Amino acid sequence: MATQADLRIATAEYLNILAAGETLSSEDAATFNRVLVRVQAELEEKEIAHWSLATIPNASVHGMAIMAGADLAPRYKKPALAVTYVNARNMGEKLLRIVNAKPDSGTSQAKEYF
Repeated sequence: MATQADLRIATAEYLNILAAGETLSSEDAATFNRVLVRVQAELEEKEIAHWSLATIPNASVHGMAIMAGADLAPRYKKPALAVTYVNARNMGEKLLRIVNAKPDSGTSQAKEYF
């Protein structure tokens, strides 16, 4: 399982804004947290997320990082991501739907997809 802090790092790595061993400033961490909470709420509303930000399935981290990264791209001057914002968010959501497909029992089950 991953935590919100792990997801912050994954999102920063997706945006390519941290060098190895660097950490986010407190201001950036707060900005990331606001976006991550919004992404989590959206996924819960769409009944994709069946977890909290404290217990994120490892298979879901990449999809959530893609969605949050698309939201944060304009702030960090990542024009390629900003231009493809809708496509990136849709890709992240589709990935999350795949890896968290509900089996007949109604509980999330991670799947291998590659």
